[in-house]
Formats: sequence, C-alpha cells, structure tokens
Amino acid sequence: MARYTKAEVPAREGAFAGPNNDGSLGIAFIGNFERRAPNKEALDAAKELLEQAVKQAQLVEGYKLLGHRQVSATMSPGEALYALIQQWPNWSEDM
Repeated sequence: MARYTKAEVPAREGAFAGPNNDGSLGIAFIGNFERRAPNKEALDAAKELLEQAVKQAQLVEGYKLLGHRQVSATMSPGEALYALIQQWPNWSEDM
C-alpha cells in the first residue's frame, strides 16, 4: 500500500457519491464482488487507509462508513463486499 504524508494526498473532490462528495473519502475496490469478496490484502489495505485517514485528521474519528449503493443508484460494491463492510467499525445504516 502506498504511504502518503498529509501534504502528498491529492486534494481533489471525487464524483462517487453525488451531493455527498464534500467531506467524504471514497475507496475503490476493482473487480466484481457480487458473489466473492476482495482478497484479504485488499480488505486490509482499505482498513489501514481508514485508520490512517483518522490518524492524519483526514476523517473524523466517528466517521460514518457507507456503501456506494447507499449514496448512488448502483449495485456497487457488490453483495459479498457490502455484507463484509457492514461488519466494520463505523458502519452506518443512515447517511
């Protein structure tokens, strides 16, 4: 996993969550995760990214973790991955 200092992280707004882009962090998993979840390395990297974002004040400690389908009309992140992230800390049913 690439490591960035706070100054090195690009300050760009994505377009992954419609009106919820501002103040959010998007994590992309590449693949189809309807039936099979990403590998352990990819999942661990995402968890580490979230931890580092909190440590570097890029995310507040009590952030809400949402799946893409909660903020956009999409099947993303796929059923298998969606089921997993619902078990992660900070998961939220509500926006």
